[in-house]
Amino acid sequence: MSDASGFTPDPPVRVKDYKIGCIGAGMIMSECHLAAYREAGFPVVAIASRTFSKAKAVAERWRIPAVHETSNQLIADQNVEILDIAFPPDQQPDLIRAALRQPHIKAILAQKPLALTLDEAIALRDEAAKAGANEIRLHDRVVNRGFYRTPHMYCYHINVGYPVLADGARYLAPISDVVWAAHAGDSYKKQDTGYRTMPPPQMRFHEQVWQHEMAADRNGEVPVALVNDRLGIGFEVVTRKDQFPCMYEWQNFQAGQYALGLEPSTNHVLGHGAARERGELICLEHGEERRYDTTMRILPDDAAITASESRIRAIAAQPQDDYPQPSGNHLPLRGPSA
Repeated sequence: MSDASGFTPDPPVRVKDYKIGCIGAGMIMSECHLAAYREAGFPVVAIASRTFSKAKAVAERWRIPAVHETSNQLIADQNVEILDIAFPPDQQPDLIRAALRQPHIKAILAQKPLALTLDEAIALRDEAAKAGANEIRLHDRVVNRGFYRTPHMYCYHINVGYPVLADGARYLAPISDVVWAAHAGDSYKKQDTGYRTMPPPQMRFHEQVWQHEMAADRNGEVPVALVNDRLGIGFEVVTRKDQFPCMYEWQNFQAGQYALGLEPSTNHVLGHGAARERGELICLEHGEERRYDTTMRILPDDAAITASESRIRAIAAQPQDDYPQPSGNHLPLRGPSA
């Protein structure tokens, strides 16, 4: 093929760690798809079929750890990131639509034909395109190309502004502890602005920074969101606890600069010196690298906001008080060998 086509006969495999869930236990799945996944080294983590006993038998053969009693249970499994459906075309559309509503599912592979009619197949294509338009997945790779051992401290400064940020907007996060606030003490309530409920833009606002200890879900993910209930819109950032163990909340509500920063970080807010003293400073040797996987997602309506809030609440119940007392408990992090 020509280079202009954008295709190659055997494109390189960029990642092999996305977890696959399979719906169907017939010949195509058990003899072809699962054999191919095993040969390529792709992890299959769950299976379901119309007959539980058949799904269980296929799971035992291919050492698939989870067997679900129904397809919808598999689709709801947060451990499944890619869905492979090998069902008859009269049943695939409902399964595809159920999967499109799940934010943890990143891709769907459906057996042909997609549906019984061309119109239904076109509708599914359009719904899939729309469902995938609300998020950006960032796979960041930091490599030490130099020839000296180099300290590595990494933080994203993700600013959210108007219209998501507005008077009454809410900060949602699985906070297990409010660790630190730059303005703690006599000035804690001076600006009448806590961590949870956002004020309107104002004059002479001095920026505030918080550090929160976040809990992660069973997949190691930490979702954090800012939501505007009045407009029915929100913005969510999902990081991995093992990559970004720390999280800051930066508030700058000065008129003309109005922004809330969602800031995942490799280190505590204490700085380089403290990280070194505590044995937590990451250092990269020549050729060593760190990877960071982040999803930034628009929450386009009330249903998406409710789903995000439910997911976060299921991980940890954040403080309801806008002014929780900071604990000062900066938990130990993995050290330079991490």
